[in-house]
Amino acid sequence: MMKDCANLGLNTVFVQVRPNGDSFYPSSVYPWSVYISGTAGQGVGYDPLAIMIEEAHRYGLKFHVWFNPYRLQPESHMKTISTSYQTRKWYDSRSTSDRVVVLNGTCYLNPGYPEARQLIVSGVKEIVSKYNVDGIHIDDYFYPTTDSSFDQKAYAVNGGGKSLRDFRFDNVNQTVKGIYSAVKSTKSYVVFGVSPAGNMSNNTNTLYADTKKWTSNNGYLDYIIPQLYWNYDHPTVPFASNLANWNATVTAPGVKIIPGLAPYKIDQGEWTNCGDVLSRMVTDSRKQSRYGGVAFYNFSALFKAQSAVMKTEKDNLLKLFK
Repeated sequence: MMKDCANLGLNTVFVQVRPNGDSFYPSSVYPWSVYISGTAGQGVGYDPLAIMIEEAHRYGLKFHVWFNPYRLQPESHMKTISTSYQTRKWYDSRSTSDRVVVLNGTCYLNPGYPEARQLIVSGVKEIVSKYNVDGIHIDDYFYPTTDSSFDQKAYAVNGGGKSLRDFRFDNVNQTVKGIYSAVKSTKSYVVFGVSPAGNMSNNTNTLYADTKKWTSNNGYLDYIIPQLYWNYDHPTVPFASNLANWNATVTAPGVKIIPGLAPYKIDQGEWTNCGDVLSRMVTDSRKQSRYGGVAFYNFSALFKAQSAVMKTEKDNLLKLFK
């Protein structure tokens, strides 16, 4: 996989290591992931993360650890992990605390508590201190609902007179800022970035993610990867104008925009019979004043899809990257 990325001319990989409040490496903070051993909480006799980092660096690639901060295990898995983990303890005490919330069968960490945010920070420090990573990365899984019942107890205790909306924005802001500070205080050269929803209104109206604050002030992130997963002719968020709008929000010194592109959509819907859409997006992205690169979601779409259109797309990308 790393060789394929290098051969296309890419220079960085973003690798998921915590999809559900779990771990793809031996951790004292989070239990082993079901996606590693097949059983939630059960480990393996090696360190997958160490191997992936070694292989990435062997091919000259930077390695950014990617994780979801709030989403935890499905409830059926949460019940099987050791009670020594803090998330399981909070799950078991749901009658008196909403530090862990169950929503539609999935558990979530509630960022309305400083100790919950600190658990996220502790997981980040563990990775940065133990491994030779080049970056830490989170995506757009922030608040899973706008329903006021989600964090009712937390808001009553920690709301501090704020509206529920402002309370939630502040909690996410503190999470992002806390991760950034943890990264920089552990290894100052490691970078931190976020890939929020590409539709700005979704961030502000649904996810409580104040992306404009993060990109216009120091101390929140080094780069932002908005998920610009729509083609040029999309009726509401066409690529070109959406890209320009995102670029305009990036005003903090040193912060870069890395547009997130969608090879997984090639040969689907309005993306059929393209051949050059990804290369056009790269070219237009390079014209932006705060350009810091482009990112592709996902590996399988780029390297496992066998269609003639995808082959043409990759050939065109190769001309730009080599």
